[in-house]
Amino acid sequence: MKTLSKYILLSVILLALNFSARAQTLYNINLHVSDYKAAIRSIDMMCDSILLHIDTNGRINLRSVTHGNIEYYTNFDGEYRQGKLKILGNDTLDYYDNFGNDKNTGKLKSINNIAITYCDQFSSSDKNIGKVKSIGSINFTYNETYNGFDNVGKLSGIGDIKIAYYDRFDGGDNIGKLKSIGNTKLAWTDRFDGRQNIGKLKSLKGDTPYLNIVTTERF
Repeated sequence: MKTLSKYILLSVILLALNFSARAQTLYNINLHVSDYKAAIRSIDMMCDSILLHIDTNGRINLRSVTHGNIEYYTNFDGEYRQGKLKILGNDTLDYYDNFGNDKNTGKLKSINNIAITYCDQFSSSDKNIGKVKSIGSINFTYNETYNGFDNVGKLSGIGDIKIAYYDRFDGGDNIGKLKSIGNTKLAWTDRFDGRQNIGKLKSLKGDTPYLNIVTTERF
């Protein structure tokens, strides 16, 4: 009986760990690359069964198509919730009220027990206020003024994946261009390669989990 009890307890623990691991999962970092430009256009994350689409301004959009019951909040649930999605399948969504920080009023606050936070005036420069700060255990960071003035407001990290940009210390030809995402490095031609193709992509090397590279002529 003790052996059976231990087996049941172990199974429950493993099931709980598996559920928590699936609660919020980075799905795609969508990088668009052309001859003269490379930029993260969006990030896709799974929160339970809902797909979240985060744009370059740190705004969250629901992109999931899921089967099941759909309900919306009414005027009895508060003005900040009125008309917004309440239940999607087996998932329940909630939104920020106007207490504490009115800049977040009406923004997505949680999906089930997964909390969502946003940058505020106490933790970020003005350019970053209102951008998504965390979704569950996955944090989003942005360049601040103390990182230098060339790339303030640009995304600098998604969870453990760090993002870097060229600045004035790399020379003046490619300031602001993407330098690396995780293990993926980008190099651009500069005046030392000849003036004809300054700013053109020279190489893109390395593999980074979840990085989805889309090549395009222009964007």
